[in-house]
Amino acid sequence: MVSARSTIFYKIGIDILYFCVVLSVYFVEIFKFMDKYYIGLLGIRYDYTNSQYGLEAQLVASYEQFSDHFCDPGIYAQYLSKKLCDNKDNLEIAGILFVVFSSLAHAFMAYGILNMIGKACGCRMWGLLKYDFPHYVYPGVYIVAVVLYLSVSQFYNMSPPSNYDSDYDLKIYFGVILMFFAVFLSVSSGIYFMFLKKKMNTYLFPRDSFYKSLKEEREQRKSLTPKIAKTDAESESSEKV
Repeated sequence: MVSARSTIFYKIGIDILYFCVVLSVYFVEIFKFMDKYYIGLLGIRYDYTNSQYGLEAQLVASYEQFSDHFCDPGIYAQYLSKKLCDNKDNLEIAGILFVVFSSLAHAFMAYGILNMIGKACGCRMWGLLKYDFPHYVYPGVYIVAVVLYLSVSQFYNMSPPSNYDSDYDLKIYFGVILMFFAVFLSVSSGIYFMFLKKKMNTYLFPRDSFYKSLKEEREQRKSLTPKIAKTDAESESSEKV
């Protein structure tokens, strides 16, 4: 049988894995367009090839730099980036929203990890670590981050020129897969905690049960005190008679 302490560290492991996966999303490409534009959260990578001289290069640019160097009408025909340029602002805003909301989710997750460590150590830090709701909140906040990115980016409006075949369509890349894997991990973490919360708290806070029983005993004594006093008074009066 798995101990409550091991259960806690399994939960922490899921949360850390979630954090690493989301962190990876920041640095990998999310979409691939026209077979040479790799779209990330905060920038675009362009694979440049010059068949005449046999040159190949990778150009990494922020959205602002991309706009300055690739979105001039005079070079649309050369780089075939008009559709990407038309949607550049949406992609940039979507990336910023994802970073903001996923960072907020990370803050809730970090508190949740401290909460779990507190349970494992039998310490609530004067009540600062007693709240359990972040375990349920951070998956929801992260899901909002993913939904905002996919809706605001309007990636579904990007298509290659009509004279290009489907090989040049917008393609889902590693980033999207990692996004949804992180959704799975965060939701799994919340469900895991929901079902095992009682076990963790009961096993790791025995002194809570002790204090509770002690408090109940004191209250019981208080409730019995008037009855005892009344009984003594009745006994004394009967003796006098």
